[in-house]
Amino acid sequence: MPSELLSAVGTVIGAIGGGAVVVFGLSGWLGKVWAERLMNTEKAEHARKLASEQAEHATRLKELESRLRGDVDAGLTLIKTQLEFQRGKHEKAHADKLSAYHDAIHRVAKFFGDLNALHLNLPGARPFLESFAEFESARFEVYGRMALVAPQSVMNAYDELVVMFLDNALKGTTPDWARTRELALGWINAARQDIGVDITEIGYSRGIY
Repeated sequence: MPSELLSAVGTVIGAIGGGAVVVFGLSGWLGKVWAERLMNTEKAEHARKLASEQAEHATRLKELESRLRGDVDAGLTLIKTQLEFQRGKHEKAHADKLSAYHDAIHRVAKFFGDLNALHLNLPGARPFLESFAEFESARFEVYGRMALVAPQSVMNAYDELVVMFLDNALKGTTPDWARTRELALGWINAARQDIGVDITEIGYSRGIY
C-alpha cells in the first residue's frame, strides 16, 4: 500500500511537472508571512485600543480630580468664611462687653468716691442721697448695656450691689462701707471671670479701706 501511494504521488508530480514543488513551497512561505502580518496587525490594533482606553481613563481621572479639588476648595473657602465671620462676631461681642463693663465700673467708681469721702468724713463730702441720685439716674442705661452682653452671674452680682443702695436710700441710711466694698469686689470678680482675665478672685489688701 505505501508503495502504491508513493507511486501515485510520483505520477501526479510527474504529470504536473516539478514546478508544483516550488508552488507548494511558496504557498507555505506566503502563508507564514500572512499569518505573521495578521498577528502583527492584531497586536498593533490591540495596542492602539489599549493606549486609547488608557488615555481616556487618564482624562476622566484628571476631570474627577479637578472636580474633587474644586469641591474641596469650595468647602474650605466656606469654612474659612464662616470661621472668620464667627471670629469677627466674637471679637465684636467681646469689645462690646468690655465697653459695657468699663462704663459701669466708671459710674460705680465715681459713686464709690463719694461714699468713701462720706465714710472718712472728708470736707465737702456729698450726702449719700445726693450722690445716689446721680448714680441712679444712669443705672438703667448701665444695666441695659450690661444685660446685652453679660452672663447672669455678673448681673446677679451687680443687682445685689444696687439692691443694697436702694435699701439704704429708702431707709435714709448710709451704706456700710465694708459691705459695699465686698459686694463691689464680688461684681468685679464675676466680670473678670466672664472676660477671661483671671479666675482668681481679687480682694483688698490688709489695712486698705
